[in-house]
Amino acid sequence: MSSIPVYLGLLAALAGLTALIRPWSCCGLRSRRAALLVAVPGLAVAGAALLWPASLQRSAGGSGQLDRFMPLYHFHEIHETRMHAPPHRIVDALKEVTLDDIRMGPTLFWLRGLPGRLLGEAPASRGTVRPVLSVTDSPHALILADSQKEILIGIVGRFWAAAGGPRPRIADARAFQDFDKSGYAKAAMSFSVEDQGEGWYRVTTETRVLATDSAAAGRFAAYWRVIYPGSSLIRVTFLQAVKRKAEGNRKKEV
Repeated sequence: MSSIPVYLGLLAALAGLTALIRPWSCCGLRSRRAALLVAVPGLAVAGAALLWPASLQRSAGGSGQLDRFMPLYHFHEIHETRMHAPPHRIVDALKEVTLDDIRMGPTLFWLRGLPGRLLGEAPASRGTVRPVLSVTDSPHALILADSQKEILIGIVGRFWAAAGGPRPRIADARAFQDFDKSGYAKAAMSFSVEDQGEGWYRVTTETRVLATDSAAAGRFAAYWRVIYPGSSLIRVTFLQAVKRKAEGNRKKEV
Protein backbone atom coordinates (compact mmCIF):
# COMPACT_ATOMS: atom_id res chain seq x y z
CA MET A 1 0.00 0.00 0.00
CA SER A 2 1.50 3.32 -1.10
CA SER A 3 1.03 6.86 0.19
CA ILE A 4 -1.14 7.85 -2.78
CA PRO A 5 -4.52 6.66 -1.35
CA VAL A 6 -3.68 8.35 1.96
CA TYR A 7 -3.11 11.76 0.42
CA LEU A 8 -5.94 11.48 -2.12
CA GLY A 9 -8.31 10.58 0.70
CA LEU A 10 -7.07 13.45 2.85
CA LEU A 11 -7.42 15.93 -0.02
CA ALA A 12 -10.99 14.78 -0.66
CA ALA A 13 -11.79 15.02 3.04
CA LEU A 14 -10.28 18.52 3.24
CA ALA A 15 -12.25 19.65 0.20
CA GLY A 16 -15.48 18.27 1.65
CA LEU A 17 -14.91 19.73 5.11
CA THR A 18 -14.06 23.11 3.62
CA ALA A 19 -17.24 23.00 1.52
CA LEU A 20 -19.24 22.35 4.69
CA ILE A 21 -18.24 25.79 5.89
CA ARG A 22 -18.51 27.51 2.54
CA PRO A 23 -20.02 25.63 -0.44
CA TRP A 24 -17.97 25.48 -3.65
CA SER A 25 -20.21 26.36 -6.56
CA CYS A 26 -17.37 25.84 -9.03
CA CYS A 27 -16.75 22.18 -8.08
CA GLY A 28 -20.26 20.86 -7.64
CA LEU A 29 -20.10 21.07 -3.83
CA ARG A 30 -23.03 23.44 -3.63
CA SER A 31 -24.67 21.88 -0.57
CA ARG A 32 -23.59 20.45 2.76
CA ARG A 33 -24.95 17.08 1.69
CA ALA A 34 -22.66 17.04 -1.35
CA ALA A 35 -19.75 18.12 0.84
CA LEU A 36 -20.39 15.23 3.25
CA LEU A 37 -20.55 12.79 0.35
CA VAL A 38 -16.98 13.81 -0.49
CA ALA A 39 -15.55 14.27 3.02
CA VAL A 40 -16.75 11.02 4.59
CA PRO A 41 -15.50 8.67 1.83
CA GLY A 42 -12.25 10.66 1.73
CA LEU A 43 -11.68 10.09 5.45
CA ALA A 44 -12.61 6.43 5.04
CA VAL A 45 -10.12 5.93 2.19
CA ALA A 46 -7.32 7.71 4.07
CA GLY A 47 -8.03 5.75 7.26
CA ALA A 48 -8.16 2.41 5.45
CA ALA A 49 -4.91 3.17 3.63
CA LEU A 50 -3.17 4.09 6.88
CA LEU A 51 -4.36 0.93 8.64
CA TRP A 52 -3.79 -1.48 5.73
CA PRO A 53 -1.69 -4.43 7.05
CA ALA A 54 1.96 -4.57 6.05
CA SER A 55 3.10 -7.78 4.33
CA LEU A 56 6.44 -9.47 4.94
CA GLN A 57 8.69 -9.51 1.88
CA ARG A 58 11.82 -11.49 1.03
CA SER A 59 14.76 -10.15 -0.94
CA ALA A 60 15.43 -11.65 -4.36
CA GLY A 61 19.16 -11.51 -3.59
CA GLY A 62 22.03 -9.53 -5.03
CA SER A 63 22.00 -6.65 -2.54
CA GLY A 64 25.32 -7.38 -0.84
CA GLN A 65 25.55 -6.88 2.90
CA LEU A 66 21.98 -5.62 3.03
CA ASP A 67 20.73 -9.12 2.20
CA ARG A 68 22.91 -10.58 4.91
CA PHE A 69 21.53 -8.37 7.64
CA MET A 70 17.94 -7.93 6.45
CA PRO A 71 16.73 -10.52 3.91
CA LEU A 72 13.17 -10.12 5.25
CA TYR A 73 11.42 -6.77 5.57
CA HIS A 74 8.02 -5.09 5.71
CA PHE A 75 8.94 -1.84 3.94
CA HIS A 76 11.62 -0.74 1.51
CA GLU A 77 12.67 2.25 -0.58
CA ILE A 78 15.29 2.54 -3.37
CA HIS A 79 16.86 5.57 -5.07
CA GLU A 80 19.91 5.86 -7.32
CA THR A 81 21.98 8.26 -9.40
CA ARG A 82 25.17 8.20 -11.50
CA MET A 83 28.38 9.96 -10.51
CA HIS A 84 31.56 10.66 -12.44
CA ALA A 85 34.09 10.35 -9.62
CA PRO A 86 36.36 7.61 -8.20
CA PRO A 87 34.83 5.30 -5.55
CA HIS A 88 36.92 6.67 -2.68
CA ARG A 89 35.66 10.19 -3.40
CA ILE A 90 32.07 8.98 -3.53
CA VAL A 91 32.43 7.12 -0.24
CA ASP A 92 34.12 10.13 1.38
CA ALA A 93 31.27 12.35 0.16
CA LEU A 94 28.68 9.93 1.54
CA LYS A 95 30.31 10.24 4.95
CA GLU A 96 30.83 14.02 4.81
CA VAL A 97 27.51 15.43 3.56
CA THR A 98 25.64 17.42 6.22
CA LEU A 99 22.13 18.88 6.32
CA ASP A 100 23.59 22.20 5.19
CA ASP A 101 24.83 20.50 2.01
CA ILE A 102 21.34 19.22 1.17
CA ARG A 103 18.90 21.56 -0.53
CA MET A 104 16.21 22.35 2.06
CA GLY A 105 17.84 19.73 4.31
CA PRO A 106 16.84 21.16 7.73
CA THR A 107 13.31 21.83 6.48
CA LEU A 108 12.89 18.31 5.09
CA PHE A 109 14.09 16.70 8.32
CA TRP A 110 11.76 18.96 10.31
CA LEU A 111 8.82 17.85 8.15
CA ARG A 112 9.78 14.20 8.59
CA GLY A 113 9.39 14.63 12.35
CA LEU A 114 6.02 16.40 12.03
CA PRO A 115 3.87 13.32 12.89
CA GLY A 116 5.53 13.12 16.30
CA ARG A 117 5.18 16.84 16.85
CA LEU A 118 1.45 16.61 16.14
CA LEU A 119 1.28 14.07 18.96
CA GLY A 120 2.86 16.60 21.30
CA GLU A 121 6.20 14.81 21.63
CA ALA A 122 9.49 16.70 21.79
CA PRO A 123 11.63 16.42 18.65
CA ALA A 124 15.27 15.44 18.73
CA SER A 125 17.77 18.22 18.12
CA ARG A 126 20.10 17.74 15.17
CA GLY A 127 22.99 19.97 14.21
CA THR A 128 23.20 20.96 10.57
CA VAL A 129 27.00 20.56 10.46
CA ARG A 130 26.98 16.97 11.64
CA PRO A 131 27.35 14.42 8.80
CA VAL A 132 23.97 12.88 7.98
CA LEU A 133 25.36 9.32 8.18
CA SER A 134 27.25 9.88 11.44
CA VAL A 135 26.41 7.32 14.14
CA THR A 136 29.33 7.98 16.49
CA ASP A 137 27.11 9.28 19.30
CA SER A 138 24.08 7.04 18.66
CA PRO A 139 23.96 3.93 20.86
CA HIS A 140 20.92 2.69 18.92
CA ALA A 141 22.65 2.92 15.51
CA LEU A 142 25.85 1.46 14.13
CA ILE A 143 27.83 0.82 10.97
CA LEU A 144 27.18 -2.75 9.82
CA ALA A 145 29.47 -2.63 6.77
CA ASP A 146 31.96 -0.07 5.47
CA SER A 147 33.92 -0.51 2.24
CA GLN A 148 34.55 1.17 -1.12
CA LYS A 149 31.54 -0.72 -2.46
CA GLU A 150 28.95 -0.42 0.30
CA ILE A 151 28.13 1.40 3.52
CA LEU A 152 25.41 -0.18 5.63
CA ILE A 153 23.86 1.44 8.69
CA GLY A 154 21.53 -0.29 11.15
CA ILE A 155 19.10 1.53 13.47
CA VAL A 156 16.56 0.27 15.98
CA GLY A 157 13.74 2.40 17.35
CA ARG A 158 10.10 3.36 17.42
CA PHE A 159 10.35 5.63 14.41
CA TRP A 160 6.66 6.61 14.51
CA ALA A 161 7.35 8.48 17.77
CA ALA A 162 9.24 11.80 17.87
CA ALA A 163 13.01 11.27 18.06
CA GLY A 164 12.40 7.56 17.44
CA GLY A 165 10.94 7.02 20.89
CA PRO A 166 12.88 5.04 23.51
CA ARG A 167 15.70 3.25 21.72
CA PRO A 168 17.63 0.24 23.02
CA ARG A 169 21.42 0.17 22.97
CA ILE A 170 22.80 -1.93 20.10
CA ALA A 171 26.32 -3.14 20.93
CA ASP A 172 27.38 -4.72 17.64
CA ALA A 173 26.24 -6.18 14.31
CA ARG A 174 25.23 -9.47 15.90
CA ALA A 175 23.05 -7.64 18.41
CA PHE A 176 21.33 -5.84 15.52
CA GLN A 177 20.67 -9.11 13.69
CA ASP A 178 19.33 -10.84 16.81
CA PHE A 179 17.21 -7.95 18.12
CA ASP A 180 13.56 -9.01 18.33
CA LYS A 181 12.08 -7.12 21.29
CA SER A 182 8.39 -6.43 20.77
CA GLY A 183 7.22 -2.95 19.88
CA TYR A 184 10.18 -1.88 17.76
CA ALA A 185 11.33 -1.73 14.15
CA LYS A 186 14.78 -2.31 12.69
CA ALA A 187 15.96 -0.22 9.73
CA ALA A 188 18.93 -1.02 7.50
CA MET A 189 20.14 1.69 5.10
CA SER A 190 22.54 0.68 2.36
CA PHE A 191 24.62 2.98 0.14
CA SER A 192 26.29 0.98 -2.63
CA VAL A 193 28.72 1.99 -5.41
CA GLU A 194 28.74 0.05 -8.69
CA ASP A 195 31.24 0.54 -11.52
CA GLN A 196 29.58 1.32 -14.87
CA GLY A 197 32.72 1.99 -16.88
CA GLU A 198 34.45 5.08 -18.27
CA GLY A 199 34.69 6.65 -14.83
CA TRP A 200 30.96 6.47 -14.11
CA TYR A 201 29.52 4.81 -10.99
CA ARG A 202 25.95 4.07 -10.02
CA VAL A 203 25.25 5.00 -6.40
CA THR A 204 22.19 3.35 -4.91
CA THR A 205 20.57 3.85 -1.54
CA GLU A 206 18.13 1.22 -0.31
CA THR A 207 16.30 1.31 3.00
CA ARG A 208 14.58 -1.74 4.48
CA VAL A 209 12.49 -1.81 7.64
CA LEU A 210 11.46 -4.89 9.63
CA ALA A 211 8.98 -4.60 12.50
CA THR A 212 9.43 -6.98 15.44
CA ASP A 213 5.71 -7.72 15.83
CA SER A 214 2.38 -7.05 14.13
CA ALA A 215 1.48 -4.10 16.38
CA ALA A 216 4.76 -2.35 15.58
CA ALA A 217 4.27 -3.15 11.88
CA GLY A 218 0.87 -1.45 11.98
CA ARG A 219 2.19 1.66 13.71
CA PHE A 220 5.15 1.94 11.37
CA ALA A 221 2.91 1.37 8.33
CA ALA A 222 0.78 4.41 9.19
CA TYR A 223 3.88 6.51 9.87
CA TRP A 224 5.62 5.31 6.68
CA ARG A 225 2.65 6.10 4.44
CA VAL A 226 2.48 9.64 5.82
CA ILE A 227 6.18 10.48 5.64
CA TYR A 228 7.09 8.52 2.50
CA PRO A 229 6.98 11.48 0.04
CA GLY A 230 9.25 13.52 2.31
CA SER A 231 11.47 10.53 3.00
CA SER A 232 11.94 9.95 -0.72
CA LEU A 233 12.74 13.62 -1.29
CA ILE A 234 15.34 13.54 1.49
CA ARG A 235 17.10 10.58 -0.12
CA VAL A 236 17.01 12.10 -3.60
CA THR A 237 18.41 15.43 -2.41
CA PHE A 238 20.99 13.60 -0.26
CA LEU A 239 22.29 11.75 -3.34
CA GLN A 240 22.38 15.04 -5.25
CA ALA A 241 24.48 16.58 -2.47
CA VAL A 242 26.84 13.58 -2.52
CA LYS A 243 27.18 13.90 -6.30
CA ARG A 244 28.04 17.61 -6.06
CA LYS A 245 30.63 16.99 -3.36
CA ALA A 246 32.22 13.91 -5.01
CA GLU A 247 32.41 15.41 -8.48
CA GLY A 248 33.54 18.76 -7.09
CA ASN A 249 36.41 17.09 -5.23
CA ARG A 250 37.36 15.25 -8.43
CA LYS A 251 37.58 18.52 -10.36
CA LYS A 252 39.82 19.99 -7.65
CA GLU A 253 42.17 17.01 -7.94
CA VAL A 254 42.36 17.41 -11.74
